[in-house]
Amino acid sequence: MLSALWYANAVADTIYLKNGREIEGFIKNEDSNAVEVDIGFGTVKLRWDEVDRIDKSSLEESSALREKWQRKKERDAREREYGPQQINVAREQGHIIVDAVLNKKVTATLLMDTGASYVVVSQDIWKKLGGSGVANETVLPMQLADGRRVNARLSTLDSISVQGVEARNVPVAILSEEATGSIGFKDGLLGMSFLNRFNFKVDQKNNKLILEKLER
Repeated sequence: MLSALWYANAVADTIYLKNGREIEGFIKNEDSNAVEVDIGFGTVKLRWDEVDRIDKSSLEESSALREKWQRKKERDAREREYGPQQINVAREQGHIIVDAVLNKKVTATLLMDTGASYVVVSQDIWKKLGGSGVANETVLPMQLADGRRVNARLSTLDSISVQGVEARNVPVAILSEEATGSIGFKDGLLGMSFLNRFNFKVDQKNNKLILEKLER
C-alpha cells in the first residue's frame, strides 16, 4: 500500500544523461553512487557520473506520463492477446499434433482436424476433468478412424489453452466408453469449436501453427 501511495503522489523526473539521452520516470531510490528510476515497465539504475541533470515535472505532466504508460500497457496486452501467436507443433504421418491444457488442469495430446466441428476428447480425458461419463443429453453421432460409428455427448469446457493461447467456453464432444482406446487420434481432436475462435494457418516448413485471436 505504501508503494502504491508513493507512486500516486510522486512527481515524474526527466533524467538528462551526459551521452545526450533522456529518460522519463519516477525516482524510486538513490544513494551516493546511483539512482534507481521506474520507467514504466521496469527499473533502470544509473550511476551519478552518467547523469548531467534531473528536472522535475509538474503534477499535470506526471499525471500525463502515468496515463501514457497505462495506455501502452493496455496496448501491449491487447497485442499479446490478439496478435499472431506461433505454436510449435509435432507431425505424425502427415497429421499435426498439439498438446492442449483443458480447464487449466488436464493436458491432452490432440490431433488438429479442421473437418471436426468440435473439439473431441476421449472418455479417459473426460474422467480426468472430473466428468461423470455423461455430459448432457445432446447426442452427437461420430465416425471413428476405423469406420465405426459411435455416439458422443456434448459439453463445454471453461478453457482450452495451446501453449498459452486460450479460448474460453469451448464446446466439446466426449466420446463414449466403447470408443476409449480405439479412437486412433491420441487423446482427441482439436476441432473447429476451438479453431474458429482464430484466424489460423499452418507453417509447414517450420512446423508452426499460427493463431490470431478474433475479437468477440
